[in-house]
Amino acid sequence: MNRRKGFTLLETLLALTVFVGAFGLVLQALGGAMRMTRISGEISKAVMWAQNKLDAVGIDTPIKVGREAGNFGRDYRFAMDISEFQPQDSEVKPSPGFPIQLYRVELIVSWGEPPFQRQEVFTTLKSRVRDGAFF
Repeated sequence: MNRRKGFTLLETLLALTVFVGAFGLVLQALGGAMRMTRISGEISKAVMWAQNKLDAVGIDTPIKVGREAGNFGRDYRFAMDISEFQPQDSEVKPSPGFPIQLYRVELIVSWGEPPFQRQEVFTTLKSRVRDGAFF
């Protein structure tokens, strides 16, 4: 009985197949993680642009009812709608002589090209003193 100890060709091929399958799954998971990291970075940039734009409303940009659109750099676009805001709950409605007017500001930041275009929507309230009102 003179048998050599070692792996047969079948065992080697089976081990190689298992290794290739596991390696493929690892690469797929890494690819998904990289894709999610890129998307997260894009969303973070959109949030930064939106924060800058919303902070400027009432300071650099006058608060007036209407729509404004434009670009943030080369890759990001925005559309901003400003409308007067009236609370729906009768308990919190300001009296007619109240000197502050509230405005609803909706900002849509978009990037990418169809069919891969993405967008985020941001909404806030801004206030300003009514024309001719004094404290």
